[in-house]
Amino acid sequence: MRKVFLFICSIFVLLCACSEHNDEIYSEHYVATFIELEPGDNIPEETYFDELFDYVPFTKQEVGMAEPMQKGAKGKRTETMYDLVIRTSDAILTIKGKTEEEKRFVQSKEFKYTYQPGVYLDGVIEVRSNAIIVNGKMYRPLIDFSESRKEAYGKEYIETATETTEYNGVFAIQRYEDIVELKNNDCTYKVEYVNGGCNLTEVSPNSKNIGVLEKQ
Repeated sequence: MRKVFLFICSIFVLLCACSEHNDEIYSEHYVATFIELEPGDNIPEETYFDELFDYVPFTKQEVGMAEPMQKGAKGKRTETMYDLVIRTSDAILTIKGKTEEEKRFVQSKEFKYTYQPGVYLDGVIEVRSNAIIVNGKMYRPLIDFSESRKEAYGKEYIETATETTEYNGVFAIQRYEDIVELKNNDCTYKVEYVNGGCNLTEVSPNSKNIGVLEKQ
């Protein structure tokens, strides 16, 4: 009798273990990678100095090498991978992002410009010890009639900056026919089944459609 009892207990423990194991096995797995491209831009150079040079006497002295100047960016590429596992009682969402941006730089030198004090262009421009005044307003701050400027020289070169991000979240799930709501303390998502895959939408903190994830 004791052997029969132990056998029944063993079967019960085994069934419980199998039940727990089955709860952990996901029933649905979806993956997709999305790519966003942003165009490059140019950083405009200050050109008003050339106009001042036509009217204000100055001396120019080279100080030395300075930090490289950024001239703009060739563009930005962002690749984001979404990996969604929906299990019996919860869901796991992994988001991995990688952003690459090519920035354009040029070497530069630092120069000290010292301006001759006085009033120029019939009173339009006035050089004081602490500022250049144009039409009664401060146009450029000075220190003892002087300022430092960086000027580009040499050829441009490219530097690639890479940034990576990763998010792993466990979500409680709520099913509504063909829609599953994923929710935790960080954010809320909506999963809608479409064409053998699912469309993932972020509800909060941002409101945006992510796109269709393919079933694995």
